[in-house]
Order: sequence, then C-alpha cells, then structure tokens
Amino acid sequence: MTRQQIESAVSSWQQKLNLSHWTIVVRWDYVSDADAGAQINIVDGRDLAHISFMYGITEEDPTTVNHYIAHELLHMHLNDIYCTPEKMLDGDNPMLLRFLHNEVEKVVDRLAVVVSRGYMPDSLKEDTNAN
Repeated sequence: MTRQQIESAVSSWQQKLNLSHWTIVVRWDYVSDADAGAQINIVDGRDLAHISFMYGITEEDPTTVNHYIAHELLHMHLNDIYCTPEKMLDGDNPMLLRFLHNEVEKVVDRLAVVVSRGYMPDSLKEDTNAN
C-alpha cells in the first residue's frame, strides 16, 4: 500500500462521514509507544485537523488502515464532547477527564468497527506491492 492510497482513503472517508467542509492534512510523523496506528489533532475553533500515521503504516493490511482512518475521523464528530468539559474544568479533576476520555475512545472505536466493516475505499482495495 502507498501513501497516496492512504491519502485517497482519508479523502474518501472524509466525504463518507460528512466532513467535506473540513481541511484534513495528512502527516507521516506519528510516533507513539501505544498500539495506535494513527492520531488526529483538531485545531480548536477551525475546521482543520491533522491526521498523523505511524511510521510503517504502508506495511499494514488495508483492513487495519481502514479502521484507523475511520476511527480518527469519527473523533472529529465527537471532539466537543470531550474538549468542552476539559476547558470548563481547566485541568481540575483529572480523574473525571481521564474517565471521559476513555469513554469517548470506546464509543469511537466501537463505531469505527461497525462503519469500517461496512465501507472500504477503492484506493485500499487496490492490490499493489509498491510502497
């Protein structure tokens, strides 16, 4: 799988999830010690987000990449549910914020499983060994 195929899949998911008014910048610099293959950073107050993929993402199977993309873009719809209480609490009550973060993460992941099983962008269906 190539970076171009992944970028095309992000664009396809963006349309599918009714996020076409957003600017989504794809980055290839995600470093994490967690098991996440990607992360989304949403710019507060703007319809702008950066999706970053881990090094080696092009070696993953298309089904996994598809799930990562769906998961991260679904976060865009739920961002305010987590970020607004975080701002309101201004760092107070970290246990509540951690709980809220974990619950949002579970909901996003469950939705991503369902929607990614039902939809695979054409660019990820292509059989290519080029990286």
